[in-house]
Amino acid sequence: TGSDFGIWSPDQKSVSKHKIAARATSVSWTSDGQLLAIGQFDGCVSVRQKDGVEKVLIRRAGGSPVWSVHFNPATEEGDDVLSVGCWDGTLSFYQLNGMQVGDDRVLRFDPCSVSYFGGGDYVIVGGTDKTTRLCSKEGTVLTTVCERGSWVWCARARPGHNAIAVGSEDGS
Repeated sequence: TGSDFGIWSPDQKSVSKHKIAARATSVSWTSDGQLLAIGQFDGCVSVRQKDGVEKVLIRRAGGSPVWSVHFNPATEEGDDVLSVGCWDGTLSFYQLNGMQVGDDRVLRFDPCSVSYFGGGDYVIVGGTDKTTRLCSKEGTVLTTVCERGSWVWCARARPGHNAIAVGSEDGS
């Protein structure tokens, strides 16, 4: 809803609800399932423990909606890195302590979908420019994967394969 979110697991009889400051726009679990990042319409990202307790609140300057969040599944660098697609036309990366990794990457379009590919070596970004792009895990655009007739709302890699599924605003 606009003011809370719920977490359910098979060992619970009901959904446990928790308050948030703004509407949730996206969520992503760490690869170990212990932390949940919630991208919010007010430009913040709330990182929660699996019991719903907030661990870190990332406040992005400007307050533009955070439309997509995704944790890198590769943790060999010792810490989970969270990619954040914000509707100020940027792609950013954060550590679990809320510290930003590098500078914002200016995309020149609003990212609607951010996800990892290739075991975490690459980031797939789809958005309002009607394209899906392959970026390095640091956010450097490498190539355009496809162009659609309308906004790309979702782009996800098929696990263990060299394939990407893309969903567009026009239903294709």
